[in-house]
Order: sequence, then structure tokens, then C-alpha cells
Amino acid sequence: MAQGRWQGVEAKLQRTGNRWNLNGRVGGGAITGRFESGKNARGEPQLQGEFDTSNVEVSAFTAPSKTMTGRLEAHTNVQANLRDLGALPDVVQTQTKFTVHNAVIHGIDLAQAVKTVGMNRSGETRLDTLAGQLVTHGRAAELNNLVASSGALSATGHVTMSAEKNLGGSMNVNLAERAVGTAVGIPLVVGGTLDSPSVTLSRAALAGAAVGTLIAPGVGTAAGAGLGEKLKGLFGK
Repeated sequence: MAQGRWQGVEAKLQRTGNRWNLNGRVGGGAITGRFESGKNARGEPQLQGEFDTSNVEVSAFTAPSKTMTGRLEAHTNVQANLRDLGALPDVVQTQTKFTVHNAVIHGIDLAQAVKTVGMNRSGETRLDTLAGQLVTHGRAAELNNLVASSGALSATGHVTMSAEKNLGGSMNVNLAERAVGTAVGIPLVVGGTLDSPSVTLSRAALAGAAVGTLIAPGVGTAAGAGLGEKLKGLFGK
């Protein structure tokens, strides 16, 4: 039983030769996997393996940050050079396919971001599911093929996080007709940090939003933002 950040985490490793079997409990769910130690092509010690995550509270992996909460289902492949154990957090590499059920993104209301053409920078977004692929290189991470859905809202995109926890990337967010009176969607640029994420419009979308405001307030602004992105050859990046 660990204290502090890892309080409540339980893990059991069973060794058979150079193989290890993992059975653990974290965030109210389970992690099971197997790992094998060996040598790479240069003769250096390395670790590789895979594990499954089932019904784990996703914020257990980002504590003390709680940018997202929800129940995680995932399969992960991991590889690490063991030449310098002190450098392990900076060299371990993972690839994960995941789904988060009943996800809540804290700090961003994507529906309001669409309605306010990217000016909203607070609130939260509740999703039925969020799925994608996570690739990590040391302390940096990249989320690819993101697909989110919840009632009248759907979104796709990709997000990167640097070792310093700075965020980057983009998303396309769509609201169904019942949410704002007509179906609209706009591109959003992701920024900020893991603890304080933000979304804004690209220059092209901002130009389109300005045109949409002249044509019609409200929905016209959002629709213009989407059109502006499609015509970014005229407006610039």
C-alpha cells in the first residue's frame, strides 16, 4: 500500500526467469500484464512488455492534475532501455489504444467553444466516450485519432504534450442542430498546459468568423469560422 500520489495502489509482480507477470489495482480498477527483460541490438539491457487496463479512473495516472476524469479501458505496449535506471522516466516509450467511458474534460467547455467561436476557456465537457491512441516518449505524449461523442456533440483531433506539460494540437468540434438551432462545426487550436488547457481559433477560422458575424449573429459566426478554415488559402494559416 503506497502513500501520497500512489495511495491505494496495489501491485504484485511474479518472476519466472526473465519474465514478470503483473497484477495490480489502481484507481478502482485493474492492471494486468507481462514484461520481459533482455538486450537490444547494441547489447544494452532493455525491458519490453504489454498490459491491459480495465475500469481504472483515468485521473489516477495524471494526479495531482485532474484535466480529465472517467473510466479507462486500454491496451498498452511498453519498451524501455535499462542502461541507466535513473533516466528511465525519460526513455520509456509506450503505445496505447484506449477508450474512456463517461469522460469529463475539466477546464474546457467544447460546446461553448463552438457557440462562442473559441473564446470560451473554462467549464467542462461531458462525453459518453473518448477513444484514441496515446504514444509517449519519456515525459512527452501525443494523442492521435481522437474521437469523442456525447449527445449533440462530437469531436475529432490530436493533442500533444511536451515534457514541460505544454499542450498543442487541434480539434474539429461539431454540434448537432438541436443544440444551437442548426448544425455547426468549427476547428479549434489546443493550447495552454495540462493543468490549464485552452482552445482558440486559427487565423483562417477567425477571419471566417468575422465574415459570419456580418452576415448573421450567433450561428452565422460559428458557421463562418468553419468556412474560413476551408478557405484558409485566402485568409492565411
